Amino acid sequence: MSIMKSKPFFAYRSFWPELETMKRMSEAGVKTICFYASNTLNSLGEPYCKYPPMWNWYGEYDFEPLDRQIADSQSVCPDVKFICMVDLNSPEWLIKNRICYDSFSELGRVICNPEWREFMNEYLHAFLEYSEKKHGDVIEAYAIASGQTCEWMDFSLGTESPAKTAAFQAWCRERGIPVPDDIPPPSIRNRVTHDAMLRDPQQDRLALQYWKFCSEAVADTLAYFVGEARTIVPAAKPIGAFYGYAVELNGDRFLSLSHLAYEKALDIPGLDFLISPGTYRDRAMGGGSGFMVPYGT
Repeated sequence: MSIMKSKPFFAYRSFWPELETMKRMSEAGVKTICFYASNTLNSLGEPYCKYPPMWNWYGEYDFEPLDRQIADSQSVCPDVKFICMVDLNSPEWLIKNRICYDSFSELGRVICNPEWREFMNEYLHAFLEYSEKKHGDVIEAYAIASGQTCEWMDFSLGTESPAKTAAFQAWCRERGIPVPDDIPPPSIRNRVTHDAMLRDPQQDRLALQYWKFCSEAVADTLAYFVGEARTIVPAAKPIGAFYGYAVELNGDRFLSLSHLAYEKALDIPGLDFLISPGTYRDRAMGGGSGFMVPYGT
């Protein structure tokens, strides 16, 4: 990960057109807005933002909602700058066409599928080429988003898919370790040998290898899309992602959400910053905050 040479960002974030709040934040001196140009449904099955989706069919894009979202913010804050979240989740029509799994809820089952990656990459290029040409002067940074809550979290609980099984077998082969016929079943991959939290390096070897593969697959996918974005986004413009929440993810989520390859993520060329919630726990007014991404190990 490169070291950001631009000023640190302090932004107001909303996926809805909360124009009065944006105006008040601008008057208070916060003139950067983080927004989500989304095609995705949220955890409640509702659209993430109030603007229509832009990816409507194979190769069919309508970026007028992006123009409107930016124009609405500029109507209450003419000198606003933006951090733009780029949606790389499977749109509903693509899922219903049985082309791929839902990356929002089953990221791990789809990221090893070359066809899914190709579709997402085509959209990424179309979106960034448009946004940079028309709005590049006001967009200060991008955040590449996919997975559960658009934070590169894998909620598939390690479930297999044909492409994932083949990728895991190739991963084992590349490392000179025994190649299994299949991924470990739940009885193996979820087994904990010691003190309800530790796995045995011998007895649980296959599970440990598999969970390492799962986290690396997510980091490698992020690296791929950052690399593709960098062919369009100028080197001076930061690219980031919501990723690496290892400090507060606990229990089964610590492994299964696949955020443990943060060292690989921190080494991604062209990735300039990681974002996380301050905390999942101490959220009351007057409480503390923090950062859930490790700085190193």
